[in-house]
Amino acid sequence: MRSGSTWTCPECGRHFAKTKQWHSCEVRGIDDHFRGKGAETRSLFDTLVRRLKETGPLRIDAVRTSINLISRHHFGGVRVRAGYLRVGFLATERILSPRIVHTEVIGTNCIGHTVLIRTTADIDRELLGWLSRARALRS
Repeated sequence: MRSGSTWTCPECGRHFAKTKQWHSCEVRGIDDHFRGKGAETRSLFDTLVRRLKETGPLRIDAVRTSINLISRHHFGGVRVRAGYLRVGFLATERILSPRIVHTEVIGTNCIGHTVLIRTTADIDRELLGWLSRARALRS
């Protein structure tokens, strides 16, 4: 078991902070998400991962529909599109920014937010701050 995890799924081998946490066992390789999406899109992802690793521990968990960003808990997800990344994360309050393209109320103090990353300039201090705060939440 990895540091910070309390349970390993016997079916897929993925690690979770919560015992018997609901999940999909449809594990995929990271490269599968980038097939036909262009080298530039993969470069954006690699830059995001590198910058996130500079701010704290990071584990990548690729499944059928997304690439999960995990520290102690799952704190964000990446969906790969042709030419850009959709990055989702949680916050305790609604973030008012033109960069947020989608929000969803998930609970009384939990709001999901989505931003698009089209260039490396989008991987800035503001985005990394949002992701750092999401990492600190206990999801």
